[in-house]
Amino acid sequence: MSKFLPFGRVLQDIRFAFRTMVTHAEFSAVVILTLAMGIGVNTAIFSLVNGVMLRPLSFDHPDQLVKVMNRSLPKGGYAALRERLQRLDVACYAHESGFNLTNNGETVRVVADGISSNLFSVLGVKPLLGRDFTREDELPGRREVIIGYSLWQSQFGGDRNIIGRNVMLDDVPHEVVGVMPRGFNYPVSSQIWGAFDVDPSTADYWGWGYNVLGRVRPGNDLASVRAEFKGIFPQIVGAFPFAVDPRLVPEADVSLLQHSQVARVRNMLLLLLGAVAVILLVACVNVANLLLTRSTARQKEMAVRAALGGSRGRIMSQLLTESVVLGVTGGVLGLLLAWTSLGFLRSMLPADTPRLAEVAIDRHVLAFTTVLSFVVGLIFGTLPAFHASRPDIEQMLRANALTSGPGRGRSRTSAILVIAEIAMAVVLVSDAGLFLKSLWRLSNMNTGVQEEQHLLIGNITPSWAFYQNGGDHCEGFYRQVLGSVRGIPGVKSAALADTLPLENFFGGLISAKDQPDSAISLYATWSFTVSPGYLQTMGIPLLRGRDFTANDRRGSPPVVLVSRNLAQAMWPGQNPVGRVLGMSAGKEVKAWSTVVGMVEDVQHYSSSSTFNPDARGDVYVPSTQGIVMLPYFLNIVVRTEGDLPDMQKQVAGAISHINAGVPMSKWRTMRQIVSKSTETPRTTTWLFVIFACLALLLGLVGIYSVISYTVVQRTREIGIRMALGADRSQILGMIVRRGAMLALIGLVLGTAGAIALNRVISSQLYDVKTTDPLTYLIVAAVVAIAAVLATLVPSFRATKVNPTVALHCE
Repeated sequence: MSKFLPFGRVLQDIRFAFRTMVTHAEFSAVVILTLAMGIGVNTAIFSLVNGVMLRPLSFDHPDQLVKVMNRSLPKGGYAALRERLQRLDVACYAHESGFNLTNNGETVRVVADGISSNLFSVLGVKPLLGRDFTREDELPGRREVIIGYSLWQSQFGGDRNIIGRNVMLDDVPHEVVGVMPRGFNYPVSSQIWGAFDVDPSTADYWGWGYNVLGRVRPGNDLASVRAEFKGIFPQIVGAFPFAVDPRLVPEADVSLLQHSQVARVRNMLLLLLGAVAVILLVACVNVANLLLTRSTARQKEMAVRAALGGSRGRIMSQLLTESVVLGVTGGVLGLLLAWTSLGFLRSMLPADTPRLAEVAIDRHVLAFTTVLSFVVGLIFGTLPAFHASRPDIEQMLRANALTSGPGRGRSRTSAILVIAEIAMAVVLVSDAGLFLKSLWRLSNMNTGVQEEQHLLIGNITPSWAFYQNGGDHCEGFYRQVLGSVRGIPGVKSAALADTLPLENFFGGLISAKDQPDSAISLYATWSFTVSPGYLQTMGIPLLRGRDFTANDRRGSPPVVLVSRNLAQAMWPGQNPVGRVLGMSAGKEVKAWSTVVGMVEDVQHYSSSSTFNPDARGDVYVPSTQGIVMLPYFLNIVVRTEGDLPDMQKQVAGAISHINAGVPMSKWRTMRQIVSKSTETPRTTTWLFVIFACLALLLGLVGIYSVISYTVVQRTREIGIRMALGADRSQILGMIVRRGAMLALIGLVLGTAGAIALNRVISSQLYDVKTTDPLTYLIVAAVVAIAAVLATLVPSFRATKVNPTVALHCE
């Protein structure tokens, strides 16, 4: 605007805008609060998107960092990539594990990661104290570790002499060679890092779980790196001594590390950003309607300005300045609302949301809000300014306030704006309804586990050295644990398991002995290693055959249990008991086992997880037989009717009495596991509900304002009708019908738009179709009732018009 007007005139317009705001304080307050809600929620969500998705990673030249593959590789695959890729410096980290750290006689469980010696240098991060790993640290038998800042503070008191000291990890001394800076915990929550051995000449292809990332070498770009990788990777996979998922090569790619880190939450964040954009549009339409309505009352003022020589451009510039001042004021208040609500927003999101700690109101968010406030002021102010800047001077100067109505065109524009508000609100309310139904389905899904609230679970974590004393030694310890825990008063049953429903990440491939073709088309499964009594403790129904017993021990014929879905896939319509299946190691069967029972399926992942997507069902292996490598840590699962916190203390005490050097960690209940599995959809749902309520509220304010103004403009007409015999019910019906008609049109258009647009949220829904008729019926009823209620107050006001006073006003 200042480009076309002298600076002094701009200041004059701004001062007049503030005087107008003060003069019409109530009107200005409604407009500013409306804008504050719209700008505030957009600022809050943008700060989330900025912190998680847009802000560069806190590494050196983060635009050069890439993620190789969308899944893990065997160590041999990583070694081959490191040797053969010329355009990329690759590094690697393994899936996080744990160690028992013994310090000052106390044993605690710490999160550890095995990494390649160059991981930190590829990331561009240097230790705060000490040195980084070198290639020599990858040699077999080396025991150097680097510890995290928080662990250094909590366990070693920030002792700067920690470098060179030995710490006991799983009863084995490891030399501390470095301490990482404060806040660094890549990947995820690591507290200790150690360099794993990498020898390309004896590459290990059987140990999967290695995640590869890299830094683009100078002179190259992402396209050239991707082309090189696409040419080399199929050759590397061809060297694997086993069959792999046929999708492994086609799906393998190279992408920016920042994009891969937030891939899990990207869709959720974009959906939330789209939702608040709709709210802002509703707010802009609402304010535009309010200003359009108010411009009618200012027609005489505009006519006087025009009669005194004010050009249309000059009038429009003044009105747009007023709009921008309102927008900026609403933006300031919206920024304050966003700042105060940011902590609440962060608390609603799952704790494992990537980069959540980096979400803040920074200069980028301030710039976003500033620009948004100016743009919003121009958007909602343009249409009212356009209408108000072309008055009929003669008619306006001769008319009074009640006879100079809004005109057919302006009334039609106002009605269209209200319809648009309602339609947009319906889209958000429909989304919220679908998310609510999806969340209800998730919360009431059949996990396959009975009475989840009575199940207490904790990790028993003996050291690796303890496990290496021999399988019999470790199994004897776990037998003692079960015997001791089952003897605690209040314990109904107890069992051991390597993983639980909704936490399972163990998969495998199996084939049937009586189906030669299955050795080629292997069946993907979920696998569980459990003790006898697990089914009873978890409440998983046994459908056929028998459960594991104490007789299923090392040296006895190997047995397994299968779930209903897997049995149906492998032996359709047949009894699986007595069948023989094999745990496959690539093209060879590692061991043949007899199916002794069929159980009900359990839930593994609640919604759209892509992990092990081809799994056909479950296989249970007895931990007592040692057919597969017994994990050196297991979960203790306790079913009890007693107080869970007290039971946790008793179970931990019983295990400590057997071996005080074996710590317990990660206590939780099955109900908490179920709740955690629904964290992300629950967050999305409740945020959409909040946004839908805001949008609907703004839409109802729009209806209310239009009907209120209609009553004022039609006061004389209402007086005449009442003078001619119309009763209050007829007047009420006349006014309500106008509001109901606007709401009905908006409802129809909004429902059609929701059905067309809601396909974008289909991947976020669980067991709910985007065309679910019941949801749309409920939404229609809610919006219709709310719209009618919004028209009742001004409609009742119309019935109280005094015909004599109304006619005398003329």
